[in-house]
Amino acid sequence: MDLIRWTGSGLPAGIDELLSEALQSGETWISTFESDWHARPFLEDGEALFLALKAQAPLAMAVLSADPFVDDPTVGRLRYIYVRKAARRHGIGEMLLGACLARARGYWRILRLHTENAVAARMYERRGFRPFAGDDRATHVLTLAPQDAMQGAEGS
Repeated sequence: MDLIRWTGSGLPAGIDELLSEALQSGETWISTFESDWHARPFLEDGEALFLALKAQAPLAMAVLSADPFVDDPTVGRLRYIYVRKAARRHGIGEMLLGACLARARGYWRILRLHTENAVAARMYERRGFRPFAGDDRATHVLTLAPQDAMQGAEGS
């Protein structure tokens, strides 16, 4: 299995099957991925589309982006994280999360995410995310660095 950061100008081959499986599994939140990608690909500083590939076919994906639900350029968001059913319980979600966190450090001050999946919530909490209440767009938040330590968001 390979873990890559997608930098292509179009969507990767095989992503349709991954998205289709997610939708068929009831993960309706994945339905906005393609329109969000086409509106603004996740290629800016601090952003990424990570893919776990086996024989060039996507097994899983995760996106790190600016948080579109807050008006703060120092806040990032983990989103569109999905691992195919057949590939679960092999640490792929942890690998994707690790890649997202490595890319986020030094750029985002805070990372937010939303999950209704208890297994995923425990994985995030093991990596330092804390449950968050008071905003229906975020269930978990991670503080990465104090504001004065930020480089990327100030343009350094």
